[in-house]
Amino acid sequence: MTIRRSFVHAFSNYAVFSGRSSRGDFWPFAGVCIFFAVVPLTVLATVIPLSAIATRRLRDAGVWPYFPAIALFVLVLYVSALAVLATGFVVGSEAFGAGMIFWLVFVGPVVMLVGAALTVIILLLCALPTNHKKPSEVPQ
Repeated sequence: MTIRRSFVHAFSNYAVFSGRSSRGDFWPFAGVCIFFAVVPLTVLATVIPLSAIATRRLRDAGVWPYFPAIALFVLVLYVSALAVLATGFVVGSEAFGAGMIFWLVFVGPVVMLVGAALTVIILLLCALPTNHKKPSEVPQ
């Protein structure tokens, strides 16, 4: 599948988490999303389709397909921590005090490392070959 067809397929099934996707569906789309991950708008525009296609790909590989949901939860946790930090900087450093420093120095990097580890695990699991088991034997 070409990169263009992969994007058309991923965005036409924007929030379809059921069904299966082949490695040919997943890797062109995921590769371009990872390449352009430095642009925040690109990340926001592709986080749901990437999670949907990763869920379908994991189901096709016969793996528990809800790892992307856990990664989305970590992403929401990280963004909310950044929102708390940004609010603290706007209000003033006296508003949060030591709690803000704790978030900035300890919690933020830990959440970011957990998110990165989950992303690597998801990508490694998506590289597994297609599992041709009966639908009743594949986790839903």
